[in-house]
Amino acid sequence: MTVRQRTGLWFLLGAVGFAMAVAWFSRKEVRRAAVKVPWDHPQVERDLEAIEQDTLRVLVMRDPLSWEERPGAVTGFEFEVLERFAKHAAVPLKVLVMEHRDSMYSALQRGVGDVIAAQYTPVRWERKWFSCTKPLFLVRPMIARVRAEAHAKDEGAAEDSVLISAWSPFRSGPGERDVLKGMVPTGATPEDVLMDVMTGRARACLVTDATAAHEGTRLAALEFMPVEGKGRPVCFAVRTNAPQLRAALDQWLAQPQEARFRTALLDGYMDR
Repeated sequence: MTVRQRTGLWFLLGAVGFAMAVAWFSRKEVRRAAVKVPWDHPQVERDLEAIEQDTLRVLVMRDPLSWEERPGAVTGFEFEVLERFAKHAAVPLKVLVMEHRDSMYSALQRGVGDVIAAQYTPVRWERKWFSCTKPLFLVRPMIARVRAEAHAKDEGAAEDSVLISAWSPFRSGPGERDVLKGMVPTGATPEDVLMDVMTGRARACLVTDATAAHEGTRLAALEFMPVEGKGRPVCFAVRTNAPQLRAALDQWLAQPQEARFRTALLDGYMDR
């Protein structure tokens, strides 16, 4: 066997070994992503016709961009959008505030709620669980830190303690790489995570650019810095067996006047 033949054989063996390693890793990630959960399928038959005879039940988290109760007013970008849809469809709207993401998923599939309005982003490992509407807007990742902390020279202020909310559009799942190394997940809402940074209980947190724009003027002590990463669409999620509800939402969201309204409304929340 010549030197060229031996080199070619070693190259072939190396390529085969690499392909086998990739295949093994892929199968492992598929198995991880296929873990069964109680809320991976609808447990009730309830589509638009039933909703129109009852109420549109909206599952939200406590957050200025989702739903927030203030003295004398209820606000929230996603809430206001669905409030307009409910008026358009002549259906009463009922809000249910959820404290945990898993509870929200379960409530949707059991028919306790009909729509998830909690800055939801469709992700690979959940794509068979829900149906998603047309995107409402795109968000990009940003780090939030107290200004003095952001300019500290000690190495401890690096990205080794960046909190990320379980509600965040940038949460990672099986087989996905974190937006930042060493992110620390927490069940707190994005706003609560920001408060942890403000009060010194956390060094930094990962938020969306929409949250950064909304909170930037109110929380002047915080500094928001962009992080490299793709934008992710925020949408509403419904049960997979509610195609009429999804179609009605998509048709309404696509109307030019509603698109203009959402742009103006989001500009208001982002102080633009």
